[in-house]
Amino acid sequence: MKPIDLAPQTHDGFFKVWIKDVATIRNLLLQWLPHPLRQEINWSIDPEILSINYTGLYHGPSSADFLIKLVTVHDQPLHVYVLFEHKSYFDRYTPMQLLLYQSEELRAAFIRRGKKGPLPAIFCIVLYHGSESWSEPTFFHALYGDLPATFHAHVLDFPYQLHHLQQIPDQDILKLPVRTSSGLIALKYVFSSEQQQRKMILLTLDQMANHPVDSDYLLQLLRYWMDRYTSFDPQIADRVIEQLTITEEVETMISAFAQNYLDKGRQEGRQEGRQEGRQEGQTHLLLRLMQRRFGQLPKKVVKKVVHANSTKLERWGDRLLEARSIDDLFGH
Repeated sequence: MKPIDLAPQTHDGFFKVWIKDVATIRNLLLQWLPHPLRQEINWSIDPEILSINYTGLYHGPSSADFLIKLVTVHDQPLHVYVLFEHKSYFDRYTPMQLLLYQSEELRAAFIRRGKKGPLPAIFCIVLYHGSESWSEPTFFHALYGDLPATFHAHVLDFPYQLHHLQQIPDQDILKLPVRTSSGLIALKYVFSSEQQQRKMILLTLDQMANHPVDSDYLLQLLRYWMDRYTSFDPQIADRVIEQLTITEEVETMISAFAQNYLDKGRQEGRQEGRQEGRQEGQTHLLLRLMQRRFGQLPKKVVKKVVHANSTKLERWGDRLLEARSIDDLFGH
């Protein structure tokens, strides 16, 4: 069983979980590659998801999001690098980041090919979901400032394709397959109001009820909602849990996420004076997970959990991972 990562889910972390899926990659490229390029791709061959290491612009050595290898109708390799810009503000030096990614990959390809042969073509796509507008042209030459146009043909330059999620209508996103659209919607509304967030979560879950997605991804989506949305409603967790295909691994992940939520709720309650409300949500979620694991709960068990203090909820949450029965959970 793979280890369970309970660190707070970053925008970039969720993006990588969401997009590391061949069908999702294909859906995005079919939508976003310019039509002349789409016609050059052999779509009968699945995109190959690669990754590259690079020297970061701000933080030193790092790894790029993804490099997608496609094959043309002429059986020539074409690399498409997909960069995700997850900042909530416009970064005018994104073209510099893209230049670093491209130069690292071109250098690596040059060495892999024995310092001979053609280099891969790289087409850059930037997916942006910040709240600010993108105020610079989508060309590298924007970094030169007021460079006369007569110089443009004689200096380094390349375009990149920008997709600003705030400017893409919901109806266009929701036409895509559910796994693809759910990730775009989650990212698009992460900085929105609590009311908008709840509306889009429920819409996503309604879609998934008719078109199920894999449980691992659904749990990661739940984790993103829990960690990054304004508030978390335990009733939403109910909806997610109902749609999961329960396996031993999924059951363990649910229990681990539940304990993480209980811990987070206690901390927020102490820090912000909202312990009572948070504890109610913790109780609700613990009961829901107990019912999913052990079946219909006796009334005396429900009463015991409802009247438990936060210390007992914490202890029972810890035991939920290993308990084989209700008695095990309560330590009898």
